[in-house]
Amino acid sequence: MPPVPSKSSSGGVKGTRLLSVLGRFALPALALATLACDVRPGADQARNAAAADGSSVEARRADSASVATVVEAFKGALQSGDSLGVLAQLSDSVVVYEGGRSESKDAYRSGHLAADMSYLQAVPPEVVSESLVLRGDIALHTSEFRSVGTFRDRAIDRRGAETLVLVREDDVWRIRHIHWSSGG
Repeated sequence: MPPVPSKSSSGGVKGTRLLSVLGRFALPALALATLACDVRPGADQARNAAAADGSSVEARRADSASVATVVEAFKGALQSGDSLGVLAQLSDSVVVYEGGRSESKDAYRSGHLAADMSYLQAVPPEVVSESLVLRGDIALHTSEFRSVGTFRDRAIDRRGAETLVLVREDDVWRIRHIHWSSGG
């Protein structure tokens, strides 16, 4: 969401950075809130009715499998050094959080995508835990991992976490938000 500028008393634009930052958090916050609870009147009854309907259960299984396929394709492409495969799984409006900064798809492509692939080829992560929550056209995939190995002559032994928010766009699941963090 582009920032909406406002004029300050000195004639300059104020609030642009704040609105830009807030805009970057809007989709992840909305996705997490949507996944965490559904407070619409009758939502529990609607979920129970959908669960009783075999076709709804099958549709949810199919969605879960589709989301898992996108996640696996994304991670596999990163680890094999296939940048086109990585980018194919990303929404055009993806926001990538890594190293305390956010990037667009174009910035990630021209920025540290190559470094991420190089690192993951040298030090493939071992998934410690992962989960998937699916609600309508939004999915949340989280995982924790451990990476042990050597990269650029440095011993690596660190734990990390990954959050992927996927959104169904034109009937295709795409990664809309990525957040990676790690520590020693």
